[in-house]
Parts: sequence; structure tokens; C-alpha cells
Amino acid sequence: VALPEFARSLNLGLVPVLDELSGEREIWMSAHQDLAYLPRVRAVKQFLKKLVRRDEQRLLRNAPWSS
Repeated sequence: VALPEFARSLNLGLVPVLDELSGEREIWMSAHQDLAYLPRVRAVKQFLKKLVRRDEQRLLRNAPWSS
């Protein structure tokens, strides 16, 4: 199975075998239209956006993951 680079940070003894393998992923978040603008749903959305932005370089394999 092709795993994301950050799976190696879990200390499971994983080693890359196909360094030339690459891919892209989209991250989607959905909510029912009646709930999408509730403060708690918006807070989760903002929190997730902040995490992805914080780790953008590592998610793009441009920086190492530390354990």
C-alpha cells in the first residue's frame, strides 16, 4: 500500500522502497447545509485548516517529520 510520508513518523519501522512514487491528495470536509455555519462546525473547519497550513511543507514532502 502507498502510505503518506508522515506515516513514517509513527515509528512502525516503515522504510521507503519506491522513492520515485508520488501522488496528490485532496482533503474534503463536508457538513449538512443546515449545520455548516454553526459556530462549532466552523471552529472545527478553522482548526483543521490551521493544522494543514502548519504542516504544509511536510505534507508536500519538502520537510522531514520528527517523531
